[in-house]
Amino acid sequence: MMHEVGHSFGCPHQRNGVMMRDFIHLNRSFSVIEPPGLPGLNGEECSWHRLDLLRFRAHSCYALPSDEVPEEGHIQVFGVDEGILIESASGVLVVEVYLEGDEFPKSWIEYVEDPPSEVTLSEDELRSRAGGEGKIKINAIALNGTSTTINDISDIMQAEEVPEFGNVWKSVKLGGQAGSPSAILLPDDPLVSIRVYSGFSLNGIEFITDRRSFLFGTRGGSPHDFSMEDDECIRGFGVRSGAWIDALQIITDEKRSEWFGNVKSGTEHELMIPTEGYRFCGFYGEVQDWVMQIGLQYCSST
Repeated sequence: MMHEVGHSFGCPHQRNGVMMRDFIHLNRSFSVIEPPGLPGLNGEECSWHRLDLLRFRAHSCYALPSDEVPEEGHIQVFGVDEGILIESASGVLVVEVYLEGDEFPKSWIEYVEDPPSEVTLSEDELRSRAGGEGKIKINAIALNGTSTTINDISDIMQAEEVPEFGNVWKSVKLGGQAGSPSAILLPDDPLVSIRVYSGFSLNGIEFITDRRSFLFGTRGGSPHDFSMEDDECIRGFGVRSGAWIDALQIITDEKRSEWFGNVKSGTEHELMIPTEGYRFCGFYGEVQDWVMQIGLQYCSST
């Protein structure tokens, strides 16, 4: 029963403890002796794994009346010059480190005493914690209970050097089905407006400057215009996705747009860029009659 309750509070299987099969020794946690045999408390009694406790720390059901309510919002993971940048307005609680093929984390880094809003980890540090060769996977958990998994950190750490843009990084990509590969890069020109084409899914998005426009996807569905103010910058996008991209929301440093597309389908995500020092410079993904997959591109703003 405790094992299944652990699942209901978001705990996966662990290397040991209640979330493995240590519960068959649960009696040892409550017995002074275990006839016949050695004393029950011999170090093999059942307990919660440390990572279970950290998840409970982030769960609202375990909050005390005196606890501050953590800020809402998704936890974000980015590739940057220094390695991996993890951001959360509520604070980063723990980062689990896996090696390719691992069921359980090889190691983890916890920030229980004073969860920071930003954490930067180098590839060398993550490699040393993974303890071997192969792809490195991380799972970052925020103090508000949200989490983000990067299955291969090299996917977001590798920057492509592009003339006039410098190093360009790519976010994770959302959406499940393939189409034709597509990408756009936006020069650092002020945007006048953004036009989103949508119906029962996201068909395309067009970025309009005083001189020209840049289209990702198609002009199917119905057009919806979103005006940009002077010096207003794109910080990211809300995305509803499943097999393809169902709906999109524009997020700037000033405001959020309404949702465009089918807001009743897919799972809600946020694709963001780092808070400081970087600018949104384009999309990449897969396109058919509508957008099947989408990810952000970003570069240094200096």
